[in-house]
Amino acid sequence: MQAKKTSAKSRVEALGNDNYLLRCTISGALRQKLDRLGELLGIATTAAGMVELIERAVDATLKLKDPARPRQQRKAPTPAPAPAPASAPVQQPQRSRAIPAAIKRQVFARAGYCCQFISNNGVACRQRTYLEIDHIHPFSRGGSHHIENLRVLCRGHNQRHAERDFGLDFMQRKHRRNHSKTSAAG
Repeated sequence: MQAKKTSAKSRVEALGNDNYLLRCTISGALRQKLDRLGELLGIATTAAGMVELIERAVDATLKLKDPARPRQQRKAPTPAPAPAPASAPVQQPQRSRAIPAAIKRQVFARAGYCCQFISNNGVACRQRTYLEIDHIHPFSRGGSHHIENLRVLCRGHNQRHAERDFGLDFMQRKHRRNHSKTSAAG
């Protein structure tokens, strides 16, 4: 017996109050892409999550492609500062916490886009959402942005390592200070 091939039918129905019912058949490949997008954005691929995923994907595409939307102007390059007189003391450039995008891409690719934490009994985390890049030797203690010093951790395991490296009290104070700044700004 041959499997019956289903045709992809789509339907959009007005429900009122500016809401619509969208019903369609999608391929397994598209479902995998939606699942991956959900992982990257931290959105569950439930029915409600799918609506948010589709809306965010459409917004991002329109932002890039829609000629009717105003584009953000790039800042004009800042002219190089005039050379300092020979008698002026030489200042070292300040280290930037920003990890170059190319290095981030390499670190995420090397990690397979998942948390690299492995427990004491050898169990790997494998979390694929809320991923952060962690400095093995902390940046604040002289650690570099070299690929060998970077790893991918989920937010929970990155926090755990920070508490180990800097202490729970320090991290709680930092969290409260950061939280009060964001609360005051909003």
